[in-house]
Amino acid sequence: MSVHIFGVRHHGPGSARSLEAALNALKPDCVLIEGPPDANSVIEFAGSLEMKPPVALLVYASDDPSRSVFYPFASFSPEWVAIRLALKKKIPVRFMDLPQAHQLLPDPSPTETEPMLEADPDAQTVGARLELPALQENDDPAMDPLGFLARVAGFSDGERYWEFLVESRSGTQEVFPGIFEVMRALRDESLRLAGQRLEAASADVVRESRREAFMRQTIREAIAAGHQNIAVVCGAWHAPMLEVTSASVPSAKDDASTLKGLDKAKVTATWVPWSHGLLARSSGYGAAFTFATRGLCRTLRSGRRPRLHRRWLFCRVARCSLSSFTGRHHRRTALCCPS
Repeated sequence: MSVHIFGVRHHGPGSARSLEAALNALKPDCVLIEGPPDANSVIEFAGSLEMKPPVALLVYASDDPSRSVFYPFASFSPEWVAIRLALKKKIPVRFMDLPQAHQLLPDPSPTETEPMLEADPDAQTVGARLELPALQENDDPAMDPLGFLARVAGFSDGERYWEFLVESRSGTQEVFPGIFEVMRALRDESLRLAGQRLEAASADVVRESRREAFMRQTIREAIAAGHQNIAVVCGAWHAPMLEVTSASVPSAKDDASTLKGLDKAKVTATWVPWSHGLLARSSGYGAAFTFATRGLCRTLRSGRRPRLHRRWLFCRVARCSLSSFTGRHHRRTALCCPS
């Protein structure tokens, strides 16, 4: 029995391309994906030829649809690639994140009910109120893993660093062990800093511990069901904490205790149309792609037209160098060269 953990960037085209190559080489007998288990009953519809991304899973409280959350997918989303590949090859596939039934609960302190985009940079969900908290600088890797890693590597921007490290490279599955080790080091550093501060667990920390506990329990269930070659697709930050055979992660007993007694709401899940505009950072979506235009994302995802790819990178490097030389700051996120 073996469990293979693939840490990805949500909506990362390079991650999607590398993941597709890795899954084709691995030939798993079970695929588990970070996403809402509440939607497992509708996951099969993603295999329809009429289902053309961008699309989103909508999960909402059955008694109050204003309590809702969206899980968007584009053609260059690694999770979408994993779902389509598994369905095409008739491999069992299901979501493994903490169910929204435990999260879409009535707010004990009612606030505005206007739609919101979730601010968690790891989250691929869009929540039900369109309001973002102010960003604060923090040296804890848990607050901004990519930003922390970028600063250590001498970059000023986490997204640009991840683009350089993963998304724009032509390598395939060999990138995942490296991502795993880097994230493990970041998680260790985050725990060390938390121990130094002796801070009480915040609501976000509690939520993350529950999410990862549920993911581990889902992996253990797949092992108990007899699967021998399990592929796990998750946000890179979570990858080191899903290694259920490691003594460094909580045990099944500890995870069961973490999840015991959680309140539960009745929820409904369905697929809905989405747009590339709503996937962009300017929409407020926490896991948005910011490193390129959607056209370039599709190009990087396909692995085709390497000449255009190199041309785009050359333009980016030249522009960044010019910006550094002149001291000018360019606000545009990407330079789109003609085809």
